[in-house]
Amino acid sequence: MRKSYAMVFDGDMVKAVIPNELARAIMKVMAEENLDLPSACKVFVERANSGSEKFKRDVMDQARKLHNSELMKQINSARATIRAQSYNDGHQAGYKKGYDSAKAKYEIWYFCDVCNGRLTVSPNDGDHNAVIESLKEKGWGHASCHNM
Repeated sequence: MRKSYAMVFDGDMVKAVIPNELARAIMKVMAEENLDLPSACKVFVERANSGSEKFKRDVMDQARKLHNSELMKQINSARATIRAQSYNDGHQAGYKKGYDSAKAKYEIWYFCDVCNGRLTVSPNDGDHNAVIESLKEKGWGHASCHNM
């Protein structure tokens, strides 16, 4: 059996053939609120529209959640970048501090006879080899070896 629905406009009223489920929903409003049919229809429409408002709020809430989720991804990415940069900065600062400390403690240098500027003796260069030869010529060695 094919269902057909019809609406007939009669002045300020509309005569309609509607689905049973809709008719029952309107009759439920009539019973709950003790209303006549036109008033129950108005209440039913208001409730349906308020449902639309709820739907709109739900959609907006979901959009906000998605936006916040995307925002959190961006924030977490920024945090990771800052963390990595901070680590690199700290690593470089620590390396420089350790290098400078070791340099001050172990660097071998002497003053130039001409300009009195500082000269650093680097491993395996000419100055380094000259220092080794000079120390050998002068008989430098371990104190324990000389005390035998």
